[in-house]
Amino acid sequence: MSHRTHFQQPNDTDIIIPLFELVYGDAIAIYAHQSDRPRPDNPDYILDHILYAEMPVYSFGNHRYWGSPDGDFKPPAGAEARLVFAHKPGLGLTDGFIKNTYEVLSPLNRLTALMPMTDHRFLTANRKAERTRFGKDVEITVN
Repeated sequence: MSHRTHFQQPNDTDIIIPLFELVYGDAIAIYAHQSDRPRPDNPDYILDHILYAEMPVYSFGNHRYWGSPDGDFKPPAGAEARLVFAHKPGLGLTDGFIKNTYEVLSPLNRLTALMPMTDHRFLTANRKAERTRFGKDVEITVN
């Protein structure tokens, strides 16, 4: 995963571990900062939320954003491959992104909300594959 959030932009030397989640995650609901909202063209951000079983704070766009096919979000040139969570037949990019990610993250967060994160591991030397464990029975692997 190459781009965490708006505030965390790791380079090749940064090692980001979920220390706060490991210590406090089962006692405090952790949400992203209000100004750090996911965009449909940043799948790494959502993969981090899946790994940590956290809900993002969604941006719904301006009033009546659904009036155009792409909603309020206009993907930059060359971003098509990064829209992996945004495609949903019959919905614009913003609505498809919110629906697709919410359908995964909401039940996952509900399952793990009161469980402690008991383990975090990097599975590859380049740290692009990670695994977390919640309690004894929930294991999440993201690549």
